[in-house]
Amino acid sequence: MATRARLKLAATDPSLTSSLSLTSALSGSVVLASRLPSTSHVFSLILMSMLLFAGWPNIAKGVREAGTVFSIALTGSMTVLALSFFPSTPAGSDASASSAIGGPRAVFLAVTVLVNVVGPLGLWFAWRWKMTRAGGWDAAKVTLRKRRMSTSRG
Repeated sequence: MATRARLKLAATDPSLTSSLSLTSALSGSVVLASRLPSTSHVFSLILMSMLLFAGWPNIAKGVREAGTVFSIALTGSMTVLALSFFPSTPAGSDASASSAIGGPRAVFLAVTVLVNVVGPLGLWFAWRWKMTRAGGWDAAKVTLRKRRMSTSRG
């Protein structure tokens, strides 16, 4: 019983979520940092990931609790921020050949719309089939049998 209480406490403990977010940010930054040209670049990347991901679970929870409008605003602002990190022209191409939204930006926007709009709408649309259960089967009947207690031990 005490183990179950500890597991429930660990599952709802906000420090666990923050620790996992911080650990994954640090691990990803270290992997990406191996490709950077200087130690200042490495320091900047790891510092930025720590600043962004250390408090992110608490910020996201607060925004979710504030309401749908704030959640949509956070999603939109994070999308704009991520788009600003993409270069304006792809490497190895001239500015006249590339459109304003092309290449990696188009892929990112398509994935963002797919995950944040099409996916939830698909789940909402499919919910009606989950709530309507029909078919050629009978409902299960629960039968309880009494156990016989044996008095002889062998």
